[in-house]
Amino acid sequence: MRELGEQEVRLEQTAEAAFDMLIRQYVNKVLRLVYLIVKDRNLAEDITQDVFMKAYQNIGSFRKESRGGGGPSHPIRSLHSR
Repeated sequence: MRELGEQEVRLEQTAEAAFDMLIRQYVNKVLRLVYLIVKDRNLAEDITQDVFMKAYQNIGSFRKESRGGGGPSHPIRSLHSR
């Protein structure tokens, strides 16, 4: 297994910082929206966590879709419809 180069480490740190900022900016909005849908605080917190985990796992595809104006509710709608 090869070690990450300095640029790759910086890129990874930048991506993590951007994701942290995304969470801070949207977590309350997402939680509120999910709660309005499910009417259960604990379930809303679990779903909100799932939303951000899915966003992190699929960050590349969300970046591409964000140009279309999907907004933060896009991953919520995707998870809710399953």
